[in-house]
Amino acid sequence: MKKIELIILALLCFSNLLAQDGSDIQYVKDGNIDSSLIGKYAHIDFHKRSFNSASLDSIKILIDEDSILFIENRVDNGYNNWFHQQYLESKKPVDGEIIRIAKTKIKEISSSSIFVDLYVDYFKVNNDRIKSNTGIVKNVKFNRKVISELLIDIHSFVGTGIEIYQFYSSPLLESKKTVRECAYCINTTKKDLRKFPLIGKDDIVKFDLKNQVILLTEEAKERINKLNIPLEGLPVVLTLNGEIIYTFWFWNLKSSFGCDRVFTYPKLDFKIKFGLPKTNTFGTDPRFDKRLIDYVNEN
Repeated sequence: MKKIELIILALLCFSNLLAQDGSDIQYVKDGNIDSSLIGKYAHIDFHKRSFNSASLDSIKILIDEDSILFIENRVDNGYNNWFHQQYLESKKPVDGEIIRIAKTKIKEISSSSIFVDLYVDYFKVNNDRIKSNTGIVKNVKFNRKVISELLIDIHSFVGTGIEIYQFYSSPLLESKKTVRECAYCINTTKKDLRKFPLIGKDDIVKFDLKNQVILLTEEAKERINKLNIPLEGLPVVLTLNGEIIYTFWFWNLKSSFGCDRVFTYPKLDFKIKFGLPKTNTFGTDPRFDKRLIDYVNEN
């Protein structure tokens, strides 16, 4: 009898696992946090990793010159873990209000710090928890030493539309060894690319295919202006709905090098060109790929 009860219990547990809805969160450990996350919405997991509401940590954050102690609130069991259910909340009321940090937006990342916008909601202290002020943005800097991981809103990099990705490391030297007749040709696969786009679909105001110009939002322009582009160029990849279309190069305005493939000056006008100078080209011009033409015409 006990054996049958154990089997039934196991089946119930298994069925519960299958019934889980899923997740809209991507987890990024501190060692994998890089500039590709700039512009993404996130929750910051401080100190120890919080999982299934266990090991919840506290953190003091300076809000309007007041150092306030916040407690992590996680509804996360690895299966039903939704971005909008996570938040930080002040342990005690401040001037009669509970302060909740609904999410953060990553603005800048360095080797030692992360700069974010906090989206703050204020609640009157009563049984109904009435919001008295919502969506207030505060700028804060965190030391990366206190961060365990980031919980990134998966909807901010869903791999749709036109996106631009960086490589994990520059493949330029290797490409020169293997493709001697083409200095800037790169053969690549998705595994070579960083997990998150440098420029996502929502960063692009317009892709002018005819004139080969990409118009960016002001926030995306700011992100690009902070990029370190070497004199020999920075390789990137243009994708469409998660599919690699072609590799091209961000070029330094002060560079005297030539480029025999596709390139652009992203800090100047983001006009995509083929060959620098025009007579220095190798292979077929990939800029007017039929998949791009069809996508632009449909959108």
